[in-house]
Amino acid sequence: MKTALADKKGWLWIAGLLIVLIGVGYLTKSDQPKPYPPYTLDSPAPDGIKGFYTYLKDTSADVAEWRSSPEKLSSRKNSKDELLVMTQPPYIEESQVEEAYLDYIKNGHTVLMLMSNPDGMLGIKTELMPLDPETVVKDHQEQDHEAVINSMVRLRAEQDDEVLLSDDDGVIGLKRSVGEGTLIAINAPNWMTNEEILEHDHLPLVLDIFAEAGAGESQILFDTSSGRTATGGRLIDVFPDWIVALSILALVWTVFWLLYQGKRFGRVVTPREATVRFSDERIRALGAWYLRGQQYPDAVAIQADFLKFLLQERWGFHTDIHGMTLLTCW
Repeated sequence: MKTALADKKGWLWIAGLLIVLIGVGYLTKSDQPKPYPPYTLDSPAPDGIKGFYTYLKDTSADVAEWRSSPEKLSSRKNSKDELLVMTQPPYIEESQVEEAYLDYIKNGHTVLMLMSNPDGMLGIKTELMPLDPETVVKDHQEQDHEAVINSMVRLRAEQDDEVLLSDDDGVIGLKRSVGEGTLIAINAPNWMTNEEILEHDHLPLVLDIFAEAGAGESQILFDTSSGRTATGGRLIDVFPDWIVALSILALVWTVFWLLYQGKRFGRVVTPREATVRFSDERIRALGAWYLRGQQYPDAVAIQADFLKFLLQERWGFHTDIHGMTLLTCW
């Protein structure tokens, strides 16, 4: 009994120590910024686009986020034109996904794709150029703008394409008709990031691109369906840190409370009191001794004499009466 109490006290000390360590670790945790994937809508990091996305939501009443699969784009029933913005999307490897985007454009909508190297994306071709970040960009009105382009490629415009942006190395942005819709490709997604949107002439260039895409007359959808979510984290990141810490403490405390209450998670040991009743093991030992020593005839005779004594005491029979006589008298 003392050993069991000592074990329980030991477990309680361990549980208390763990709780103290977890609490101290939570309180002393360094206040590091939350990591975000690049080009996410709610990312305040330098490579996020929260600033421009918030600006659009404040100035336009019809800005939303598209989280569903690309295959559901073409099946949407919306009488209003839509502008789908893809900011540095992952490379599309499945042909059916690419066909879904193209069908969406052919239905009369516009896709604005900002990608550093869009070669092979939705039919866009590129050509390699030397890296020269700071450059002078000409828009479709032949006006010069200072900008930074972190890309070593330039777009290859086809005969029917409209060149929107260019520099001395080649085409930076183009506009292409696809069915009843429009595809706009820009290989400078860094212009929309929180760090660079207010640098040089990036903001006027971005606003001009959105105006050319018909942002003022269309519903604007930011595509986050290609594996990059708005938060970009794990499921546990949805909950605040204090809820996670309390949940862990509650789990640890519950386990040790169950152990303290006697709940067994391993081999069950049957206590002796559950099987021993009224000295049952002593009777078994005595019976085994009589069998091994051939003493049971004497034991039966003694028991018979004791029974005769009880009959005499209650009904007055003689102790020398035999069994058959007793049954006849009865």
